[in-house]
Amino acid sequence: MKRFLTRLLCVFLLVMPFAGCAAEKPDSQKKDCALYLDISFDSNLFLDRYDIEVYVDETKVGDIKHGDPFSVLLTVKEGKHTVYFYKPDDHNVSGSEKITLEGDMTFKCTIKPHGSYVETRDVEKIDSIEGSAIPVPDLTGQRFGKARETLENLGFRNIDYETTDDSSVWDSSNWIVTKQSAAAGSEADKNTQIVLTVIRLSDHLARNFSGRPVSDALKRAEKLGYQVVYIEDLAGTDYSNVFKDMPEEKAVLYTVDHAELKETSAGDTLHLYTDYEREASFSKESAKRAAVTALTNYFASDVYDSDGNVDPSKFHTYADTSGNTDDYYLRVLDGGTWTVINDNRIHCDGLRLKNSWDTIFLFDLDVTYDGTVYTIAKVIDAKGTNASNTQVYPDTDVSYTVTPDMIEQGRSGEAASSGSIPTDGNINSFLKYMRDTITTGSPEIELNEDIVYVRLYYDGLAALADAAKENGGEKLASWNSVTSTVRDLCIAIMRDMRTANVTGYHTAVILMNDLDTDSLLYAVVDGETIADYPND
Repeated sequence: MKRFLTRLLCVFLLVMPFAGCAAEKPDSQKKDCALYLDISFDSNLFLDRYDIEVYVDETKVGDIKHGDPFSVLLTVKEGKHTVYFYKPDDHNVSGSEKITLEGDMTFKCTIKPHGSYVETRDVEKIDSIEGSAIPVPDLTGQRFGKARETLENLGFRNIDYETTDDSSVWDSSNWIVTKQSAAAGSEADKNTQIVLTVIRLSDHLARNFSGRPVSDALKRAEKLGYQVVYIEDLAGTDYSNVFKDMPEEKAVLYTVDHAELKETSAGDTLHLYTDYEREASFSKESAKRAAVTALTNYFASDVYDSDGNVDPSKFHTYADTSGNTDDYYLRVLDGGTWTVINDNRIHCDGLRLKNSWDTIFLFDLDVTYDGTVYTIAKVIDAKGTNASNTQVYPDTDVSYTVTPDMIEQGRSGEAASSGSIPTDGNINSFLKYMRDTITTGSPEIELNEDIVYVRLYYDGLAALADAAKENGGEKLASWNSVTSTVRDLCIAIMRDMRTANVTGYHTAVILMNDLDTDSLLYAVVDGETIADYPND
């Protein structure tokens, strides 16, 4: 018996030190650990829509509004702990999860309140801190949609926006970020609300580029991170190399008319439309007159001799509008956009003509001048007779050659120069200037409260819009070409309003249905398309 007691005592003495090692340390000896709670909330539509109180052991660490995500970074002693989720007015309704900290931890779970308990699921315990300190990028100058996507991809979940005029954002690609609530380079929790201040793309570009010297615009574009392409006036010819090699003291002499930000597969590209214009050996007005004269004689029925052959001696001049208009006279509805290609060639897009039978033509063509005669070529009617088809004309015709004497005189009744923009800041002066300047499309110009309305009526566009909607393809391309011109007009009016010192007004340019004058086909407000019949 004595021997047994001796052995038992020895075993007890051996076990005692190990039992002491298993005992939990006092708080003074425990190290501090970082605990990041990352809680998702599965909300209820009807019943049990209460909020949740969050505790770690006996300490309340936060409140969660029903349905909202919740996160908090805590400093907690190592060891065993319990995370509790309570109904605020009844702690008998609860849920909990046990954790053991041996170092830093991210605790994730999803909670869902029920009548008698709080469900916890999708529990994750990660031995690191994830989501409490995400670097915030610089988002200024980005399109709102891209900026929001960038934040979401980084893990931010609470993203909002505000506009300077309390407008709603319908198309995020038409808005630009100008300010962000979380500073670039700072670190933020994934659930931190980040508010992006946004401005309309057209306003952003106007403020930063319109009316500024090209040299200044280049510096602003570099600061905003934009790739720049310089383009001559409104015609679309790339002059980036011209300005690349141009000394700054010369580049400062040219100003930016307006800017466009275009989305490409490689990212946004900034296009600056400037007042730089490549010169040709002949004027754009001469080119227009030669084109109209050549096409007039191409369609004329009174230029044949008795044998049925074309007689150039019977060709009509540009000024000749007094004869039988059914035979030859073509009225100019829109002079088109003219681009200098080289010293001897100018290209035209959108020369809109109409005969007295109400047939509408929309021509793209080239005019060349060899110092002796003008010649038109590459003639395409992009709209076709009554907007029904697209027609490519012959490459050569005797009527395509025009001598300088045939275009010396202008047509009676042609609009005179529009004159300079009034700068007195008076809206009525500006409206008069617009009525004198905008003469195509049978415009109706009126002021309704703070909106300047311009309604345009082009013959045949209703048929083109219907063809574009039904058939797409070339018809839709032709329609988009027309609406691009309407959008450019709206932007030009906005630019002229700034020059005229007229403030506080919006601009709306509306393309009306010429078959049903109470309905519209296309509308642009402050440079942003809001209605597009074939594309909507």
